[in-house]
Amino acid sequence: MMRNQKGITLVALVITIIVLLILAAVSISMVLGPNGILNQANQAKESTNKGDIEEQLTLAITTQISQFTAEGGDLTGVNIANNVKDAINTTDSEFRKALPGSYTIEGEATVEATTNNVKFKVKIDDKSYSATYDVVGQAVTVENAE
Repeated sequence: MMRNQKGITLVALVITIIVLLILAAVSISMVLGPNGILNQANQAKESTNKGDIEEQLTLAITTQISQFTAEGGDLTGVNIANNVKDAINTTDSEFRKALPGSYTIEGEATVEATTNNVKFKVKIDDKSYSATYDVVGQAVTVENAE
């Protein structure tokens, strides 16, 4: 004769384990997935870094243009672009002195003939970025270098 025993059945145990596995899978995908928390945090960090780089470069270029203007420089787009390009390419320029110590200019800056935009590469903490200074809009845009 079977006694009435209290306890958990095997079916209830299996269902509990399955539910826990589903919850674990959902939690892991929320953290590690393509739209997961870690990926979003890395994207936010990259966006913040680019904004900081743009701000630092804009400040350094503005300082350079102010000095160029104070010395009686011609404020036409091509002259400003060439002055900024020369400042970027000159090792001991005020532009380079205005940059934080972790910033390194890679290669030579160039001026696009059609737009007068100045293009150059900057390296920050072992990561390279392509920067473009728009003379007309007076703004710097930064992209990841290939």
